[in-house]
Amino acid sequence: MTAIAIDTRAATPYLPDHKPHGAAAKRKNEMEVGVLAAFILLFSLVGLGLLIVALVDLVKRPADVWNRSGHNQIVWALIVVFVGFIGPMLYLLIARPALESAPIADASALSGR
Repeated sequence: MTAIAIDTRAATPYLPDHKPHGAAAKRKNEMEVGVLAAFILLFSLVGLGLLIVALVDLVKRPADVWNRSGHNQIVWALIVVFVGFIGPMLYLLIARPALESAPIADASALSGR
C-alpha cells in the first residue's frame, strides 16, 4: 500500500490581515482619539452648565421657601457640588419642583403682624 500525502495548508484559504498599517493606522487612531475628546468635552460642558444653573437657582431661593418646602438648602448644595453629573440633575428634577410648589406664606406672617 502506498501512503498518500495531503497538503492541508493548500486547502486553507488565505485570509489577509485587514488591519491598516503605517500612516492609515495612525490616521484612524488619531480620529478615534479626536472623537473621544469631543465627547468628553461635550459632556464636561453640559455637566458644568448644569452645575452652574443648579447652584444659581439654589442660592437665589429665599430661606423661607426652603423651610416651607421641607428641603434643606445646605444638603442640596452638598449634593449638587459633590455628586458630580447626577447631583445637579437630581436637584433640578426633585428639589426645584418642590420649591416652586411650596405653599405661599401669609402676607401677615411676612409683615410680622
